[in-house]
Amino acid sequence: MIEFAVQRGRELGCLQGGDVVVVTTGIDRTTGSTDTIRVITLD
Repeated sequence: MIEFAVQRGRELGCLQGGDVVVVTTGIDRTTGSTDTIRVITLD
């Protein structure tokens, strides 16, 4: 899912190499269940 979002962001011109992206995820897809935050620097 993250790869798709990054690819789409690049296609739209919103993202490019060197950009920093913050991704939040959770086990349940309900409000308040976010338990992981990743910071990714794009190639």
